[in-house]
Amino acid sequence: MTTLEKKQGSVVGVSHDMMIVRYNSKGVLFKKNLLIKRTYKVDDIVQFNARKAATVDMEVSDKLARISGYNIEWVGTEIKYIKTGRTLAGEGVVLNIPENGGQYMFVDWKFTQNPPKSENKKGSSMHVFVTRSTVRPEIDNLNDLFRAGQKVKYIAKEQAPNERGVCWRASILTDDYHEIVVTPSSGKTRHDYQVVPKADVPTIPGLTVDRKGSSSSKIKDENQNLMKNETSPSTPALAAPAPPDRYELEKPPPVDGFDYFDTSEEACIARFKHFANTYRDQNPTCLFSQKNFEGMLKIKYLNQLNEQLSVMRAAYE
Repeated sequence: MTTLEKKQGSVVGVSHDMMIVRYNSKGVLFKKNLLIKRTYKVDDIVQFNARKAATVDMEVSDKLARISGYNIEWVGTEIKYIKTGRTLAGEGVVLNIPENGGQYMFVDWKFTQNPPKSENKKGSSMHVFVTRSTVRPEIDNLNDLFRAGQKVKYIAKEQAPNERGVCWRASILTDDYHEIVVTPSSGKTRHDYQVVPKADVPTIPGLTVDRKGSSSSKIKDENQNLMKNETSPSTPALAAPAPPDRYELEKPPPVDGFDYFDTSEEACIARFKHFANTYRDQNPTCLFSQKNFEGMLKIKYLNQLNEQLSVMRAAYE
């Protein structure tokens, strides 16, 4: 195919004499002669016609292409403004992480309050496309921190529907243990986003989560926080009746002599150390196995712990 007709894309780069539009993960270059009638901004959605780019087109747009992050494959011949992409901030759940080395995933915005109406009638119009580079804290592989069904928080920009019909692309995304802080950028129409730990995120007593570049708030004990309504220091952890077969099936074995429901500081530290050592042995090259990223490993441990407790609670109901 040497031409494109009546396709839609989103503006990703603008300079004084040219512009780049994203279309199916490739760049479409628009030169100055087509930009006289209107001033375009990043995130504008446009309709266009285009031809295949020549080598000279790629050379003149090289700097802007590198800044926007898209290789030039097409050169626009006509352009029409559709609308400015809206911003969507909310919560959702991970749908799936395709087998691509954990570089992108799709999120359903099901927990987002007052979601905008979509002009795209496909079911995937309620999905958000997420790339690894927009996730904070930074990770090498989305599978290291996320799994299908996990709750996440995000800020996304509306885009021209891609080949899957997805109309939203994440600007930033994080897990449920962090909050997204929005700060206006001086002299700009876009905003800066920062991810900071939640003030009430549970952690392991005696262990400090590395929060480089974020706020430092004191965190509560995860085990005691999750178990406070189920056990007490003077009441055995198994006081509540439960089907023995389900309980024995779900309850993890003791670690270093500490029962799973022992909420003492020594027991919590021992369980995390056991988890960390096992993870590092099984994943020696993973980013989380590095000492500087122990904070991320703690978050992964807390995710697993919360999931285990949720399964056991379900067994009692």
